[in-house]
Amino acid sequence: MLSQKKQTLENNNNSQVDVNSGMKTSHEKNLMHTGDFSPQTSSNKFVMTSTNPLFATYEQAVQESSNYSVGENGMLQFNAGGLSSSQDPIKQAEAAISALSVALVRGDKSGNPSKGKRGIRKASVPTSKMISGVTRSSIIQLVQRASQACKNIPDEVARADYLRRLIVLAFNLRDIRGTFGKGERTLFHWMFIELYHMFPKTMLVLVHEIPNYGSWLDLNKLYELLHSEKHRYGDLMNEILTAYVTQILMDNETRKKNYSMKPHERDAEDKPKISLAARWVPKEGRATDRFTKMTKALARTAFPDVWEDNFQHALNLWRRMVTTLNREIHTTEQLMCAKEFSKINFRLVSGRCLNKFTKAWLDEDRKKARQHPGDHDRNLCREHYESFLKLVAKGKVSAKGKSMFVHEIANEVQTSWPLSEDRQILLEAQFKDHVDAIEKYRVEHELTGLGDSIAIVDVSGSMSGDPMGCAIAVGVIASHFNSEAWRDYVMTFTSTPTLVRLRYPRSQKEYDATKRYGGYSYYGGDSTSGNSVYSFLGPFDPRQANRELTWLEKLRVCSSVDWGMSTNFLKAIDCVTTTALAAGVQLPDRILTITDMQWDAASSSGDVSWTNDTLIGKALNKHNTSTSWKFNSGWDTGVEMIEAMLSRTTLPDGTPLKMPQMIFWNARGGHGGYAVQADHKNTAMVSGFSTSMLKVFLLDGVLAERSDPTITTWDTLEKVLSCEDYTQIRMLTVSVGEGPFRCLQAVYDGAAIHMPKTFGKTQQLVDSVQPKKKKAAATAVRAQVLSPPHSPPHPPETDSDSDSCSDMPPLVEGAAFSPEDARLDAVEQKVDGLASAIGGIQSMLSQLLARK
Repeated sequence: MLSQKKQTLENNNNSQVDVNSGMKTSHEKNLMHTGDFSPQTSSNKFVMTSTNPLFATYEQAVQESSNYSVGENGMLQFNAGGLSSSQDPIKQAEAAISALSVALVRGDKSGNPSKGKRGIRKASVPTSKMISGVTRSSIIQLVQRASQACKNIPDEVARADYLRRLIVLAFNLRDIRGTFGKGERTLFHWMFIELYHMFPKTMLVLVHEIPNYGSWLDLNKLYELLHSEKHRYGDLMNEILTAYVTQILMDNETRKKNYSMKPHERDAEDKPKISLAARWVPKEGRATDRFTKMTKALARTAFPDVWEDNFQHALNLWRRMVTTLNREIHTTEQLMCAKEFSKINFRLVSGRCLNKFTKAWLDEDRKKARQHPGDHDRNLCREHYESFLKLVAKGKVSAKGKSMFVHEIANEVQTSWPLSEDRQILLEAQFKDHVDAIEKYRVEHELTGLGDSIAIVDVSGSMSGDPMGCAIAVGVIASHFNSEAWRDYVMTFTSTPTLVRLRYPRSQKEYDATKRYGGYSYYGGDSTSGNSVYSFLGPFDPRQANRELTWLEKLRVCSSVDWGMSTNFLKAIDCVTTTALAAGVQLPDRILTITDMQWDAASSSGDVSWTNDTLIGKALNKHNTSTSWKFNSGWDTGVEMIEAMLSRTTLPDGTPLKMPQMIFWNARGGHGGYAVQADHKNTAMVSGFSTSMLKVFLLDGVLAERSDPTITTWDTLEKVLSCEDYTQIRMLTVSVGEGPFRCLQAVYDGAAIHMPKTFGKTQQLVDSVQPKKKKAAATAVRAQVLSPPHSPPHPPETDSDSDSCSDMPPLVEGAAFSPEDARLDAVEQKVDGLASAIGGIQSMLSQLLARK
């Protein structure tokens, strides 16, 4: 039976193809309708090499649809994998990096999750998995997608160049001092750790640059995140310890040099400066140290041989050094702890510190009752602070504010109005500090501003919290830099758009006409439907007609419109277009929309028509103007519908409307949607809570055309990543020469590349503080604790530090541990304990006296 089946099968195979005759059998002709086939080996079996056209068309549609997703409110949008209209590997890489950049923004809340009463829990760090509604896994996925897209580029030089852009993007994300920095902390930490997995040698060097773009506190937060998996990140944790120890040892040497100077040399502006490393280094018993025991690791790193003999003495040596440096740099916190409030110079205090300790400066509690009325030092501090605010109000001095985010100021205006006079003066000056920074950049680069633009602010329910504060603040600042005819106007939108004028009303009629439409206002109290958005200024005063509002008043006006309903962006565009048609003018050159890009879906003209459901729209109907919305049976994205509408709409004289440049500022992360593709002409997407990104769009003189049709999301991002602020990051990446970056070294051949000043000096500095007879033992300890596993292939002979460390004298006396040291340590511990106890008693007595 088996032999008969085998023979039958062979006969069937032979009947399907007659090789000798070359003629096709009937079965073969049937196969040709579904595609070609080819023989496989000598068995005459065939494999299909194409598919049914019907199935192929369906599968192609599936692939195309994978580029899209449906937003939170039903509008079609692009996803992270669909931001390129080309299959070119370089365009794919640009799209993936753009998707990552636009998504790198916090969610609906600011700050870290609650840490509990005793700080960080041992189980995990609060920011290890999520921050403000943005998950760490989603950011890691975007980083990996971008990395893979870069690796798919065939040319090795281009591949390395785009991978390097990923590293630069990380430092732009953290940058708090540069031209276009975003100032995000936790998102940067996640991205840095993920990049460390890809390029460990490079990131070990770049960890020393983090304080230059962020602060020393970043090293603490990174150490916390790494500690939960210290078996994986021991090398990176050691490098963080190295950066701290090296900087503090160098600062201690600088302090000694300063003391050895002559009196007139000490006052010189160019004398060596002491960093803030001692200010931010973890202290014993604080939250970071309780969780990570970082202070002991730092002491062991700085004094490895002393640690082997007596770890407590090593800790005391470290503590004395840090305390001495803190006294030298005169930080505000140091003066407060020393009960020397009267010595605080408020002109030098950072913006965040000014805000955080306002009650302390005034010596008040939450109910504005004095805490220490009989304390002369606190009375002097109060007087100094009040005098400082008076000078600020007169414009004679400025209050630092760039360390604050503008949304923080906007949120306080929204939730705590009316503010006390001192708070208004401070917040007004700090908000102005942000505006002045943009104005300074504009003047220095001879730029004109944002041109004929209008800012559209999303105040829908999905923007509640920090995103709405960011949108309002950015919209207010953007309106200030528009051309004169477009200045001081902002449009807000939720279910219905509202055009707001950011100046005092010119007449009682204008004051009364600017009403809320009856939705949900951000405030209680004066937010009754029908009130003027200017009602918080009091009754109309003709003497103030058309005056410029203060920055806080502008924030308040924008916040007084309806908010919290749906997100009808297309209706906002319909409002602008209809008004332009009625006026017989073109649309503005630019439309800057601060939004989360989660817009309402639309299926008919009634969903987007502004004239159908507003009194103002009804008044414009007399001009017989209408837009030409059209809704296809298939889905379109919001921008596609806007472009189609404008292409069919003309002015009353028949002139076609021109498409404005559309800029989308993503103010909320975690949703995964994108309004346009990265290579879509005449559009751009940016993100973040920092107003620094507005500088990207300042115009270079008067444009010959209405808008630059070549602008894209990638072009905008490339302008940021190529900024001179990140030259050091680019050059260090090449200098290390790890993996794909080695091919770029020829580009910088002969260039002076400066390594971080804290990189590579630790061994020499630690040697200088060790007892001479124990140098060999110390070297053995360093080999285990300090030495990074990888070093740059060609360490430079010089670094960015102007003073060579080769001739540095010992920073701490090199005597071996003695009984006298033990007695001093014991006495120091007792004194610290007594000081702490006395401080607690004083605090209790002060509270009792205050109650009486």
